Amino acid sequence: MEQKIGTSHSGNLTEAVKGFVNPSLIILLSKKNKFEEHVEELEQLYPGVPSIGCTCTSYTKYSTIENGVTAIAFYDCISVAANVILELSSMPVKYISRMEEDIKKVKAESQNTICIDFATGNHSRLMTTLGSILENKNISLIGAGVDCNKVSCNGVIYEDAYAYAFIKNNGRIKAFKETIYKPTDLKMVVTKADSKKYILYELNGKPVESVYCDYLNISPNKINTQYFQNPLGKWVGDEFYIMGIGQL
Repeated sequence: MEQKIGTSHSGNLTEAVKGFVNPSLIILLSKKNKFEEHVEELEQLYPGVPSIGCTCTSYTKYSTIENGVTAIAFYDCISVAANVILELSSMPVKYISRMEEDIKKVKAESQNTICIDFATGNHSRLMTTLGSILENKNISLIGAGVDCNKVSCNGVIYEDAYAYAFIKNNGRIKAFKETIYKPTDLKMVVTKADSKKYILYELNGKPVESVYCDYLNISPNKINTQYFQNPLGKWVGDEFYIMGIGQL
């Protein structure tokens, strides 16, 4: 399996996918105000090629693409399946058979298959639904939550949904997690939040904004850029996760 990454800081999708020839799968990372346009254009450029997409900031070896577009093409995969699970906030289990069928379709095996996903939220409900399926097959999962309520799959945009792609490789494939950040001595407890909407209001009984700014000695207008260097992190069981700030 091979990968090719294309970017455009100006948001020109044609520029980003230049050189993509007969890909097995394309992943689209776009900005909010051009997401619909990029999804439609990608389907026109590569009709019938499996794809999933979302809105987010992307990071490459050389740069950060915050207001442009990034496309990742996968080549020479033995088998690929891209699909979507709907009603993520209420009843995702209704669509779980789609994933089960796709696992059979690609003939997924633990040593050579991986699942890549984008979710609009409700991660706890999602992993409760999907965890047993992927764990039974011992299939690695890598993905992200998106910063708006939209994902795309095969040229169609969905809200309140989970887009995923299974990739079966002709060699071994495995997902690994690396955290490049080091913890500080500041320990915080969430004292007020909306877990359904993923909104954080208070830490240690104080407004989140003031706790964050006071500790780093920055003004509130610096938060949108500072959090790339000093993100928040959260413990879930024995796992530590970095949190992005979607909106203040």
